[in-house]
Amino acid sequence: MRITDLIEKYLASHILRPASVRSYKVVAKVFADDLKNVRLEELKVEDLLCWRKQVLARATPSTWNSYQRHIKAMWRWAIKTGELSQDPFLLISSVPASHTKKVLHQDALTIVCDLMAKHPDKYQPAWFWIIVLRFMYATGARRRQVVALRWRDIDWNHAALAFTVEGSKSRKEWQIPLTPTAMLDLIVVRDRSMAHLRAKNRQFQESSLMERQIFCLPLFNLRVRNFQEMNESHLSKMMARLSRDVGFQISPHRIRHTTATRLASGPNPDLKSVQQYLGHSSLLQTLEYVHPDIHQMRLLHDKLDMTPWDVPTSDLD
Repeated sequence: MRITDLIEKYLASHILRPASVRSYKVVAKVFADDLKNVRLEELKVEDLLCWRKQVLARATPSTWNSYQRHIKAMWRWAIKTGELSQDPFLLISSVPASHTKKVLHQDALTIVCDLMAKHPDKYQPAWFWIIVLRFMYATGARRRQVVALRWRDIDWNHAALAFTVEGSKSRKEWQIPLTPTAMLDLIVVRDRSMAHLRAKNRQFQESSLMERQIFCLPLFNLRVRNFQEMNESHLSKMMARLSRDVGFQISPHRIRHTTATRLASGPNPDLKSVQQYLGHSSLLQTLEYVHPDIHQMRLLHDKLDMTPWDVPTSDLD
């Protein structure tokens, strides 16, 4: 069996999200290219150690660990189903990787939004992308969540937003409150969406908007009119373009990490609320964003018993 055979059988037997399917396919292709699509039964531990060295020479430890997790998942399935008999990955360890979340500096989003506002012809439609960035920051939404959102997911009466299973990494649904400014931005998107749809069909009713994508780029940009909806690639390409133009890295992950870090900052953060806001399945995920500063740690001194300091030392030899 080769990796090309294994990935085909593995995906056929599992129900995975499209993003997960793409991840598995990417890893399988890298594996096949680097190891010349060798027969898996012939692989030795030494071959995998060489592959790990090869990957680490061009990528980060986190990338290797991701590759390893995907291949091991497929390999374990192959052993369970009798496709393979031995697992050389049992002797291949992951690589220690930094878990420090990369965040944007204080004024990063303002700089990016100002740039688009000053050059609207370059970032069409500039108003749309500014609102997308502000929405991602206000909600901590992941890239797939942004493109999965539908107008039915907004509770206008209670200023709340429901993240559904379709865009959820943890395959669960949860609700978060929306800030007043985020609500105003969404009203702008809704009104402009209605105007475009009614320009095509005067009979179009607002009730028909409910199942439509909230951030539907093809409505406002003729260059992508061949698409029915905005996809993750559209979002990633714009982020990459903005990163080149402003001179620092901006991405959906960094915006989310920035939101999470600021929500979890300050003395005594309400971590359970932050966990719910971000949709973390475990509180341990939320704790990764807690970075107490020196002032916050000084507040702990008030909890220490000061009795031992009542004993004088100045007169002792």
